[in-house]
Amino acid sequence: MKKLLIGLSLLATTPLLRAQEEQPDFQSEEIVAGRNLITGESIKGTKYIFQKNISDYDIDSTANLMTIKISKGWIASVGYDSKFMVYDTRKKAIIWTKKYNSMNDDIVPNNGTIIYWKKNKAFTLDLETGEEKLELKYRLYLSDFRNKVGLGYPSQALSWLLPVNPTPDLKGINLNTGEKIWERNLPRYYGWFNIRFDSDSTLFIVSEGLHYINILNGKGWDISDPSTATYNAHNINSPVFIDSLQYYWASRDKLWCFNNKGEIQWSSPLNPDLTSSSYLYKKDSAILLINRGVVRGMYNYSIPYGKPYIAKISTNGDQENFKLLSKKKEPLEGFIFDKDTLLVCFPKKLIKYNLKDFSVIREKEFKFKSDEKLDMFIGSQVYKQKADQSFVSLTVSDSTNLYLLNKGDNIVAYDYDFNQVSSQKRSDFFILVYRDKNYRIIKNNDKSTIIDKEGKSIAEINMGKFVQIYNNALYQVDKNILSVVDLNAILNDKKPEKK
Repeated sequence: MKKLLIGLSLLATTPLLRAQEEQPDFQSEEIVAGRNLITGESIKGTKYIFQKNISDYDIDSTANLMTIKISKGWIASVGYDSKFMVYDTRKKAIIWTKKYNSMNDDIVPNNGTIIYWKKNKAFTLDLETGEEKLELKYRLYLSDFRNKVGLGYPSQALSWLLPVNPTPDLKGINLNTGEKIWERNLPRYYGWFNIRFDSDSTLFIVSEGLHYINILNGKGWDISDPSTATYNAHNINSPVFIDSLQYYWASRDKLWCFNNKGEIQWSSPLNPDLTSSSYLYKKDSAILLINRGVVRGMYNYSIPYGKPYIAKISTNGDQENFKLLSKKKEPLEGFIFDKDTLLVCFPKKLIKYNLKDFSVIREKEFKFKSDEKLDMFIGSQVYKQKADQSFVSLTVSDSTNLYLLNKGDNIVAYDYDFNQVSSQKRSDFFILVYRDKNYRIIKNNDKSTIIDKEGKSIAEINMGKFVQIYNNALYQVDKNILSVVDLNAILNDKKPEKK
C-alpha cells in the first residue's frame, strides 16, 4: 500500500515539475507610460517581465537588436544557468533565446555580430535564429557588420585574460565564411585604445603606437610608439586630431605630425613624467595640447597620472610655450575655451589663462566642505524650464555666467570674476539624452520629456531614471523588467492647426 501511495505521489508531482520546466522565459503586458501633450492621449508601451533579474543588456544599432542576459544562479549539474535573449527593435519582439553556462562560456554582441564562446571555441550565431553558423579560429577584437569583416588574433590559452606573450598577428576575417582574408602585424600587449573610424572602411587603432588600417584589405601604416600604455596605466595618448591634410597625435613621449599616408612630417618631444591622457586643438597657427593628469587604470578606473599642463607647439614642431596648470598630482576636472582664454576647473579651484602667453588672468581657490568639490563645466546639454513652461539650454540662455556641477549635486553659477551668483539642485534641471533636427528628449529623474526644436513640450513619459533611446524607441531596464515605448506615433504627430 505504501508503494502504491509513493507511486501515486510521484505521478501527481510529475505534471507540476513539467509545468515548472516549461514556464515561459518572460511574460509581456501593455503599460501606460505617459501622455501625449498634443492629443491628450495616453502613451502606451510594452513591459517584459522575466523570471530573474537582467544581469546585462546592450543595444546593437548596427543590427537593430537589443541583447539581454539573465542568470538563474548556480545549478550543480549545469554551472551558472544563464539565458541570452535577442529583442528585435524593428519587430518589437523577442525573437530567440539561448541557454548557456555563464561560468565558463559567454555570448557577446559585437557591432552586428553575436559571438558564442563555448568551451574554448568561438562560434558566430545567426542573428535571426540564434543557431550556430560557423566556428571561428580567431578571437575577434572588432567586427564590421556592414562590410562583413572582423579583426582578430589566433586564439591563445589565457591570452584574453592575461598578457602572456599574445601574438601580434592580426587577421582580417570574412564573417560569412570565417576564413582569413588578410594579415598584418599589430601588437596588442595592453589591448587596443582610441579606436576611431576615419571612413566606412578605414580606422585608427592605438596599441603600442598608432595604426591605420583598411579593414577590407589590411593595408595601412604604423607609427611605432610603445609609450601609450604600461601594465597599470592605459590610454596614455590623445585622440587623432585632423586639420585639413595634416594629422596630429600625442603619446606620452611625443607629439606626432603626419600626413594621410602616414608619412611623418615631424615629432616634438613631451615630458614622459608629466604627460597622460590629452586633447589636441588648433588655435591660430599652433597646436594646443591640454594634458589632463589622469589615465585609465586596470578595470577601466581613472587614476591620477603625471600632472595637468598646457603646451603650444607650432605647426613646424617647435614648442612655443608650456605651462604647468597644477603643481599637485590632481586631475583636471574640466576646461572650456572662451575666445583667446582658457578656463580650467580643479576640485577646489578655477583658473583663467591668456592663450597668447599662458599668463594667469584670474585664479580663485574655494574653501569647500571636506565632501564638496567642483566636478565639471556644464555644457549646452543641461536644460531649464522657463516661466511659460517651455525649455531652453541653460548655457545658451545665459552666456554671462559659468555653470559648474559640484560634488554636492548642485549646479552653481559663477560670474567671470569667479564670484558665485546662484546655486540650484541638479534635480531642478533636465539633461539632454537625444536630439535630431526636429526633436529633443530631456530627462529629469524618472520623467522623460519630448520637446520640439523651439523647446515646447510634446509628450511626457515616466519610465525610470536610466533609459536608452534608439530608433525612435525608449528602453528601460529595472531588475527583471524591460520596458519599451515606441515613439514613432508621437514624433509623427503634428500640432492641430488653429482655425
